[in-house]
Amino acid sequence: MNCSEGTYIFSAVLLSYNNKNSSDNVYVSDYYNDRIQKFDGNGTFITKWCSNGENEGQFSYPTYIAVDSSGNVYVSDWHNHRIEKFDGNGTFITKWGSNGTGDGQFVNPYGIATDSSGNVYVSDSINDNIQKFDGNGTFITKWGSRYG
Repeated sequence: MNCSEGTYIFSAVLLSYNNKNSSDNVYVSDYYNDRIQKFDGNGTFITKWCSNGENEGQFSYPTYIAVDSSGNVYVSDWHNHRIEKFDGNGTFITKWGSNGTGDGQFVNPYGIATDSSGNVYVSDSINDNIQKFDGNGTFITKWGSRYG
């Protein structure tokens, strides 16, 4: 995998989280190149983090991104069946999830969002549910199911 290959944008998130200097940053999930890119609000490239694989900080088809009020970046790592959390500059913090149908497990996690309390919501495209976690990945609840 070459981090300088062309971009296939899957999702992008714009967030103003640094009130001290009013910086707007755009995080872009580049699905086929297994990378996340960060731009300022004017489109100027800031940084990227990328690596294909299953280890901490590596991706296998990152899909959606969410950014919390502290500037942490959450990535739904589709083929690795997990969520990865990074700081705003791409430093790995933690990950959670595994392949399966139980609490805290995913089969291709897809959409992701955060709320003002720091909770993380993940939609699972195969299990047909939404799971709620705290910002460190502790399972809280889920709703929806494949069969009712």
